[in-house]
Amino acid sequence: MYQTMSLPLYSGSFEEYHGWGDLRAELAALGCDGMEGIWSGEEFPEDLPADLVIGYHLTFYPDWLDFYRDDRRALKRKFGSLDAAARFYGGPGPETLLEQYRADLRRAAGLNPPLCGLSCIGCLN
Repeated sequence: MYQTMSLPLYSGSFEEYHGWGDLRAELAALGCDGMEGIWSGEEFPEDLPADLVIGYHLTFYPDWLDFYRDDRRALKRKFGSLDAAARFYGGPGPETLLEQYRADLRRAAGLNPPLCGLSCIGCLN
């Protein structure tokens, strides 16, 4: 079982570390085997060492089933309007969610981590 720390893969996440070696040392100090990367909306750093990212966390919505089923009545009840639901999910219907997962899986494949899923084991568990 891998122990990981979840970390958004964007430049701001890495500013507190003084290079990849410092991040690697912090992960080791926490007892982590590596990090679980989370997409943050920007390209991954080009020099990100492949062995640091051992997991990738897919996009997650705690309440997605009504959106996926296109249950407009439930969406209106929960969000007040279909427009508000579309803003929350990033688009107007179930295909939006599917495309988000397709894009996430392409990003994950590019990193080639041993783990990929809706959640991975955190290093503090």
